[in-house]
Amino acid sequence: MDKRADRFLPLPEADRGLPASTHCTLTKMIIECPKIGQITVRRPEGIRCVDVFAAIYDAYHEKMRKDERPQSIERYYRAFKKRCEDYRNPEAELSAGMRRVDLLRGKRIFDGLSRSGANWKLEIDERS
Repeated sequence: MDKRADRFLPLPEADRGLPASTHCTLTKMIIECPKIGQITVRRPEGIRCVDVFAAIYDAYHEKMRKDERPQSIERYYRAFKKRCEDYRNPEAELSAGMRRVDLLRGKRIFDGLSRSGANWKLEIDERS
């Protein structure tokens, strides 16, 4: 979501290749993600913004494992339906079933990364 435009826009090509850090070359990042735990991003040549976004997307796009499914799944169903409506092929996404991102209950807007000790913490915009 581009907050300046208040709508979903693709990441500009110029921003995709930017380094994840402006003061050093990061080759490994461990990101603590709400509801799913840690993910690791690696790139020997230096991690770029697109690498971070792709790793987060891939981790949340996975189908929920049985051990990740909340007991009260109904609380998550509205977020699941809304996400499917936003998808380019809603019927296919609906039939694919719930994904990890649905654990966020509709909070799907990236709000940055913050330091968490030696690791990073994924911040999700609570207004989304």
